[in-house]
Amino acid sequence: MVGESMELGLEVSSRLNRFFERLSINLKIDSVKNTERAVLMMKYYEYDLAIWLASETRGEDVSQFVKSLDESENRIPLIFIAPNESAGNWEAAGRVGAGSLFTRETLDGMPKVVDEAILEYRSGVEKYDAMKDLLKSAQELKEVNDEIVHQSSKILRNKKEEEEERRKLEILLDFSQGIFILNLDRLIETLKERLPSIFGVELFSIFTLDENRLKLLASNHPQSGTSIKSEVLLEDSPLMKEALDSGKPVLVNDFAHSRFKTESRAKYRDNFAISIPILMDGKPIGVLNMNGNREGFFDHPDITFIHLGVDILASAISNAMQHNRLEELSITDGQTGLYNNRYFYRVLSAEWEKSRRYDRHFSLIIADIDFFKKVNDTYGHLSGDLILKEFADVLVSKVRKADTVARYGGEEFIIVLPESDKSDAALMAERMRKEIEASTFKGCDNADIKITSSFGVADSRMLGLKRGEDVLKMADNRLYIAKNGGRNMVVTSDKESP
Repeated sequence: MVGESMELGLEVSSRLNRFFERLSINLKIDSVKNTERAVLMMKYYEYDLAIWLASETRGEDVSQFVKSLDESENRIPLIFIAPNESAGNWEAAGRVGAGSLFTRETLDGMPKVVDEAILEYRSGVEKYDAMKDLLKSAQELKEVNDEIVHQSSKILRNKKEEEEERRKLEILLDFSQGIFILNLDRLIETLKERLPSIFGVELFSIFTLDENRLKLLASNHPQSGTSIKSEVLLEDSPLMKEALDSGKPVLVNDFAHSRFKTESRAKYRDNFAISIPILMDGKPIGVLNMNGNREGFFDHPDITFIHLGVDILASAISNAMQHNRLEELSITDGQTGLYNNRYFYRVLSAEWEKSRRYDRHFSLIIADIDFFKKVNDTYGHLSGDLILKEFADVLVSKVRKADTVARYGGEEFIIVLPESDKSDAALMAERMRKEIEASTFKGCDNADIKITSSFGVADSRMLGLKRGEDVLKMADNRLYIAKNGGRNMVVTSDKESP
């Protein structure tokens, strides 16, 4: 505050202090008498307001103060207080850049103005505080509302998740009941029908593990049985090997650029694959491969769902394979690996039904090793057992895939040929006879043993036949003729002479 009038300066300072105290604002006021002192202090201190108390207005003082304000980096507001509102005082106020001009009369009315300002200020503060409280309450209300919305969404989300989990459990329960099938062939067909829709995929394949080999058990791929190998070495399938070695699913979303890439990748719908180990009691028994995820890429819930489904699948496959093994044991001859006569009679009955119902005839061949007792007596029963196995292998090597070779009993074997007549069967029997005659069989101690064989042939075209056993009896009679006629021959007629 600059001014020569000490009385006026003290009055102004006192009123300013009272004003700002009532506003709860601390105020520090520096007063100087002359312009030179004011200019010097403004160079070294930063002020928020300058007040010029002019008892009289000298041009040189005004010019010096204006120059000081211009040179100051801190441009501050200026109040000009003059004795009256004369033209000279207005001119001086303008020259120093004052924002307002006050007179003594103005200052005399300041207490009332201050009181009104304070009342208005406090009313504004009260309104501001009330508004602030209202805004705070509104914010709190918004936060409560947001929390209600959040909790409601969470409840709805949890409800949807529970409904989805319940739906998936119902699917798994239905899947479990649907594949509880002991017959392996029926199980495979059921998996082809149901597995893609349950796991949301287009293509799948299931391989079973047999030491270091993987055998195709089931697949719904159009190329199954042709370009897709039914058996592969474990080392030739990096993806399945990784799943089996780790015991965890292996998910690949860019197969073409992965370390699992193989030539067979072209058989799949898209560029991702998932391979999941099928475990039973913690041990791998196979692998489930899937491709063509219609619902989008597999996520964590999908994998968890698939895990549960694969556990069910593992149990079903294990049970069916065990049942299949037991069934095979019950119909398999343990010495030769051929079907036994129990299974032969089952096939004979089925072929007889087809021949009667659809007019699709079949043939039978009965084969017998000539002088087999002599082989046992000469080389021992262990050598005889080896001869039986080798003899069976020769028969199997000459038949078609649709034919059935069984051990009928002792050294006698029987072959069922669907949709074949007696002439076709005779040609096959003759090829077998020649192969056996030309072969050298190995006994114990690597002994070379030569044998011959006899064959009886019959088919279901003969008149007067009433059941499959009648065809068997006819073939057996012709074998008897061959053995009595000198052996090492094929007989196709009851009247045939050696």
